[in-house]
Amino acid sequence: MENLFKIKTLLILILAIASIQGMQSQNDLFVFRFSGQPFIKVNDSIRPLTKGTALSQSTSLIMNRDDILQFIDKQGNLFQLVSTGKFSQKELLKIPAMKNNSSITQKSFSWLWKEFTNNMALRNNKSGVVYRGDYLNLIGPLNNVDVYSSEITFEWEAKENKKNAYYFLLRDTETNIVTKIGTVTNSVTLFIDNSLIKYGKSYEWAVVETKFPSLKKLEFNRFNVRTQKDFEELETEIASISRLLNDIGLDDQEIKDIMCVDFKKCFN
Repeated sequence: MENLFKIKTLLILILAIASIQGMQSQNDLFVFRFSGQPFIKVNDSIRPLTKGTALSQSTSLIMNRDDILQFIDKQGNLFQLVSTGKFSQKELLKIPAMKNNSSITQKSFSWLWKEFTNNMALRNNKSGVVYRGDYLNLIGPLNNVDVYSSEITFEWEAKENKKNAYYFLLRDTETNIVTKIGTVTNSVTLFIDNSLIKYGKSYEWAVVETKFPSLKKLEFNRFNVRTQKDFEELETEIASISRLLNDIGLDDQEIKDIMCVDFKKCFN
């Protein structure tokens, strides 16, 4: 009975700690965009910021002269900081959000907050080595993006002094049919012509250096090809987000890049 009591007590403590950590993570702020060289201090360690860096209760933000930072909260609010100094999360939470009258934009940034949260959890739990296309770094399309375009350029990081061909693999997720293309360059452009790639379907792609790789060991990037009707439904969201991002000085191309990289919606 005594051991059973100890086990129950331990479980209660574990659940309580997990609950507290969960509540704290709800207040996490995430770096959306910055210019200059702001830093983050965690315990005694100081490191540069990157997109998706968490600004939590255990961190301090260090802003230098001419630094500009935009960050988001769980509710999908966008904040901008241009002050110099050292800031705790508590102080950051006092900054007024940028004016935004669109529920669509707020919903989109709230989704992005969840993506940053999930990515942070994956980084913390990641172990071992991931096998990806003979270790080739896939540049784009990124994983799990929606593509609104008449053509797609697949690009990967080139290897120095590469003489032999790369092998580009395209897999139809519905039929599992794999198309293989050999190329000496580090990119392939395919048109969405309802032949090899069709509107309204999903595909996966990878790049290898061997003609006959083991497909089971490869990690593919997935993308969804959307229709013109899908794009028309997306235009309201694009316009709403564009207005807010224009307020922080972004041009049309920068907004397209953010929509593709951050919001997973790629269009020309």
